[in-house]
Amino acid sequence: MRPLTKRAIETGLLWAPGSVDNILDGGTATPADQNETGDPGFDRLIAWLTRVANNPNREPHIRAMARAQIEQAIALRDADQAEGRARGEAV
Repeated sequence: MRPLTKRAIETGLLWAPGSVDNILDGGTATPADQNETGDPGFDRLIAWLTRVANNPNREPHIRAMARAQIEQAIALRDADQAEGRARGEAV
């Protein structure tokens, strides 16, 4: 598997880099911590959605919904922060 393919899989599943190799070696994936913001409520939401998205016991459509919600929440957070910065607000 190419490194870019591995990284795309890890990014899509919200896994830390190296998780695909860990799984191929018989281990487990490590959730990415890239979305920790210091906002406990947001971070808790993302952590929960990530657990749902990565849970192999959940139906594929539920896992996909969780991934979509993560993407939307992060996009909303980023847009909110960008607008705040543009207005000179502390974000």
